[in-house]
Amino acid sequence: MKKNNQKIKIILVSVIVLNLILIGFYFFVFSAIKKKSEGTSSAYISLNEYLSKEGKINILKSAIKKTTTDRVNLEKYFINIDDIPVFTKKIESLSSVAGVDSIVINSLSKKDNVLLLNFEAKGKFENIIYLEQLVENLPFRVNVNKLYVSKIANVVKGQSITNWEGLYSVEIIGFFDN
Repeated sequence: MKKNNQKIKIILVSVIVLNLILIGFYFFVFSAIKKKSEGTSSAYISLNEYLSKEGKINILKSAIKKTTTDRVNLEKYFINIDDIPVFTKKIESLSSVAGVDSIVINSLSKKDNVLLLNFEAKGKFENIIYLEQLVENLPFRVNVNKLYVSKIANVVKGQSITNWEGLYSVEIIGFFDN
């Protein structure tokens, strides 16, 4: 019986030692998995943030591509500082459309994003008014601040010819000074 007790003690001690080894191995594996899991989790979060940023960038790129023609069309409604000579020629060409005898641009200045234009035109009364309507209908935001119309008399070859003179003060909003 003593031998049996001794065998049982050896088996019991062996089982306890083996259990302690298994429990230690379990905690070792568990902590290793936990560390790997935390590393994987942080890498997953970083990847998601990166993909989210990439997705937003791709959305912005596609929006930029989709709106290219709209932006080009929109830029037609603004005057760049380099386009001022073209714009003044456009005003002068309106005078020929309106049938005005002459047009003189007196001053051209800028104030913030507003282009201030003062000019005078001579011709028939209805042509002076038509020129004002053409200027107002330019594809810009135009404010005609002042329009003075006065009658002037010219004597040509002994005949008195009645003409009209219009003095315009115009603001064009949508001017970009680089």
